[in-house]
Amino acid sequence: QLDAARSGRQIAVTVSLAGNVNVEPDQLVFVYARAWQGAKMPLAIARIKVSELPKRVLLTEAMAMTEAMTLATVDEVELVARISQDGTATAKAGDWQGSIGPIETLAAPADLQITIDGQVAP
Repeated sequence: QLDAARSGRQIAVTVSLAGNVNVEPDQLVFVYARAWQGAKMPLAIARIKVSELPKRVLLTEAMAMTEAMTLATVDEVELVARISQDGTATAKAGDWQGSIGPIETLAAPADLQITIDGQVAP
């Protein structure tokens, strides 16, 4: 029964853009969950475009990059939304991002929101 609950973990978050962020509509936005303290590898990741913001994104077990690291393998996550300058998921200085956490994976609030409002430091 616990396995069924774990396999169905999902977290929804509304991602929006602060008014001072200067980006192009076709730039990619990576929205992902990662362990609150631990590996930086995303446990679930979605890709949208700046032009779609604000947007509600649902992160699920099916979006894991590996079966060994999913939303079910941790109790707390950090949610991050980052606009990539070069289209890759790796954070680089100058990328715009926002994050929130820790969020309990079993009891995530329904009204989670991230505002992309800060730049990644060099």
